[in-house]
Amino acid sequence: MKISTAFFAFCLLLATFICSESALAQNQTLDVVYLTNGSVMRGKIEELVPGQQTRFRTTDGNLFVFDTKDIAKIEKEEVGEKQGGSILDGISSRETFGLGYAVYGNNIQNFIKFRITESLVNKQGLSLGLGLGIHYQNLLDQMYLPVMATLGYHTAARKGSLSPAVMVTLGYSFDAKSKLKSIGYYLNPAVGACYKVGDQSEISLMLGWDYQAVPGNGYGYFSGMIYFTY
Repeated sequence: MKISTAFFAFCLLLATFICSESALAQNQTLDVVYLTNGSVMRGKIEELVPGQQTRFRTTDGNLFVFDTKDIAKIEKEEVGEKQGGSILDGISSRETFGLGYAVYGNNIQNFIKFRITESLVNKQGLSLGLGLGIHYQNLLDQMYLPVMATLGYHTAARKGSLSPAVMVTLGYSFDAKSKLKSIGYYLNPAVGACYKVGDQSEISLMLGWDYQAVPGNGYGYFSGMIYFTY
């Protein structure tokens, strides 16, 4: 059973992407404004006029204008410093629906993919989920049902924000047209972008490499997926 060099190239690209994203996240900082009334606000200073006023946008997108006399002090804080600690902090449950398409081989074999996943997501953007899928291939009229586990990460923190995203899916497929006959393992690393629609709703576009092992062999192909999470 061989996995093509394209798969290893894609994994190398994925690893490079994850490392660069982690390095970028470590270098991000927030402005922390301490007001004279005791309030503390985190976000970014958009304009600072010494002795007059400060325009400040919070992490959730709200804009404030403070008089200088109302500000006790301003400090810098690294992203994740306040939220640090256990990755189990702030966990919530999300449901994700995915729809994808791919073309494979010279004979133009079309793949249509559908997934539904239940995930646990922490406040740092790390997700872990379990799901089911339907993968249909037209040329051979095959329909596989993969049972999957997913591991994902993105940094989109507030409504209207866009961030890079990575996801790795590992599962095992069964033949829906042969009494759920065992087929083989399924692997799908992917990179893309996540757009934060609401507090817990997101839309993600991902490009990935699919590898499906079959008895005595296996095949791989690139595919695109769109995910809706709420």
